[in-house]
Amino acid sequence: SFHANGQIPALQPTYRALDDYDINKLYVEKEALEARGLTEEDMCVPVEVRSRAEIGKLMETQDIVLSF
Repeated sequence: SFHANGQIPALQPTYRALDDYDINKLYVEKEALEARGLTEEDMCVPVEVRSRAEIGKLMETQDIVLSF
């Protein structure tokens, strides 16, 4: 189930542990947030909000992409 801020409680420890793996940038698609009525402030870890087009371009340049 979701909390009032749209977060799934079971995933919060997973996102917080990403720093242990030197994952220091998380990108969130602006359109996905809007579709769910969420904002950057609703996220349980710091994220960078980008448009769908910007995310696509970013993904093309990465060696490894993790999707959650």
